[in-house]
This record gives sequence, C-alpha cells and structure tokens, in this order.
Amino acid sequence: MKSVKQVFIADQGNATIGTALGSVAAGDFVVIEGGANTTIDNVDNVSTPFFHFALGTATTPIVSDAFTLNGPGGGGGSVATYQPALDKIVSINVGKVSCETEYMLKIRFEGEAVAKAYGYNDLIKTFSYTTDCCDPCDTACPSGSCLDLIEGLVLAINKDPEGLVLAAGVSETIAVAAGLPTFALVTKEDFETYAEFVADPANGISAEDVCDDLTLSIQGQTSDPKAVVCGQDPMSLTQTVLDFHVGLLGGFDCNGSSVTVDQEVQFAVGEPYQVANLARWAEGYKRKFGVYRVPFPYGTFESNGPIDPNGQYDIVTLVINELNSSAATLNPSLNVQEIIVAVPAGNAATVTALV
Repeated sequence: MKSVKQVFIADQGNATIGTALGSVAAGDFVVIEGGANTTIDNVDNVSTPFFHFALGTATTPIVSDAFTLNGPGGGGGSVATYQPALDKIVSINVGKVSCETEYMLKIRFEGEAVAKAYGYNDLIKTFSYTTDCCDPCDTACPSGSCLDLIEGLVLAINKDPEGLVLAAGVSETIAVAAGLPTFALVTKEDFETYAEFVADPANGISAEDVCDDLTLSIQGQTSDPKAVVCGQDPMSLTQTVLDFHVGLLGGFDCNGSSVTVDQEVQFAVGEPYQVANLARWAEGYKRKFGVYRVPFPYGTFESNGPIDPNGQYDIVTLVINELNSSAATLNPSLNVQEIIVAVPAGNAATVTALV
C-alpha cells in the first residue's frame, strides 16, 4: 500500500528554534511547526496539531507531508551506522600431497547479485590441478609437493576472468626471507623466487618446513561498492559483496586437509549506492496519486538532497505512528510511516535528537 515514505540526504539535524522555513540553511534537517512554518527543537515540543520535517536547500526547502503523533508510542528513531563491506577470507591447509593426483576446489558463491541473476541455481566455480609426475626412484610416501599444489591452484584461480576471488600462497616466514615484499605468493614469478630459495641447500629448508610454513588463502574480491548511477538502476542491489564456501574434492579426500575461515563476510551499511536505492524506492510512493506504490523505473531521478558518491552515511529511520479514522471499520486504523535521513557518518545523533 502507498504510505508516506521519504528519504532525505542531509548534512546534520538542526534543533534551532524559531527559524523561518525559507531561512533553513542548506543541508540542515529540521522539524517545522505546522501552520507557523518555523523550526522547533524536537517533535515533543510541537504546539500545533501537526508538524513537518524539512530539509534546507540553496533554493526552495524540501518539506515532508504533515504528521501528528497520536499513535501508540508516538514514534521514534533508529540508526544504522556506517560500516564498509569486508570480503571473506579462508585459509586451506592442503594436508599431505600425492604426486600425479588431481586436486579440486569447488567454490559456491552466495549473494544478492547471484540470486537476482541465477534465481534458485547456484553459482559454482571448480578449479583443479594435477600434481607433478611421480619419481619412480622416490621412496617417500606420499611424494607430492605442497608447493607445487598450492602454486598450481593459485595460478588456476587467479586466471578466472570474472575475478570473484583472489588466491595466494601465504608464507609465515620464508617468503620474506626469500626477498619477497609480502607474505603472499600470487604470481608465477613469486612462486619461482620462493622455490629457488627453499631449494638452495645453504638455506637448510626441508620439505616439511615448507609445508608447515605455506598455506593456500582465498579472499573475495566483491566488496568494492557500486557507483551511484545517474538515472534509474534496473538491477539495484542493497549489497554487492558475495559470500562463498569452499569444498575440497579429488585428492583432498582423506589427506588431512582443512578449511579455516579467517574473516567472515561483512555487509555494507551506508554506502552512497544504498542511499540512492532507498531514495528511488521512496520516490515510487510520491510520484503519482493513488493507493499503490508505482514500481517501474522513471526516466529521471532526483533525490531529496545531493548524494556524495564518495561519502559514508549513517542511516536514521524516523517512525511516526498515527491513528486515522477508517472507512472500513468502526475503529481507527494505525498507520506507521517512515522518514529516512542519511547523514555523514558520525552525525546521526543530531537527527535522532529531533524525535
């Protein structure tokens, strides 16, 4: 059903008293006393039967519909503070490695973009590598190289054109001793430098030392937020980051391998593209008369206040409960309405003080 739902992008909430509506500073979100059209410090101090919220601009202020606080509990505010998206990171202990054996990683991705693109089907990528040939004169068992396996899988994963994850061989100590700038081996050149160092007898590194030091790491690469598009967004996403799960197949069966989650995926709150999506959704309630929200995209889009494409926002939701006379029943109906205000991270308290 159609309801009063507006999104404002403000610099701060301003609790000044007695400022005329036309003189509210650009970027200030305020409470306006109904009829008097002047600011008050918070909705509890409304002396008229109704009030408005308003946002000052460089030209004409943007004013919400009129509200009363005559419902159960009156209303209130909640805050979703800014947090960036973080990609998931897992580390894999490859266990004992056999020669001439195929090892496979099966990575299943989950997320809003996957669900919209594939529906109930999974997005799965499988990567495999067959270890080097066995040496018929080698008496070691198993005689495969963990360095060979990790290098093969890292290069195979990083060759994937979609680049949803980045793989690396992670060394705790040997990589730095070998002169590599970080602990992560990502390119073929990194692995060649590492292999030359561990193969040099002067360094006294055994195969067991290498396997104790080296693990396979996989990190997601989808946490960068979307750009704010100028017009409508036909594939709007509230979250762009993907979660993923790694399955071990083939030679990994029964070889002592294990997967450890080093960092869980963290979903974003308050990115500019999310603010724009909220504003577009609310626009569907305000564009036309009638009882239903208009769901289809429009040719133009203007938010209530400028959205900084590089900003970080706290999202404040103001809830107004109203009791309205109902034509369908003898009893009044409760109408819960929302005003959403996006302010630069750290400024949410100035808005919640207004309610």
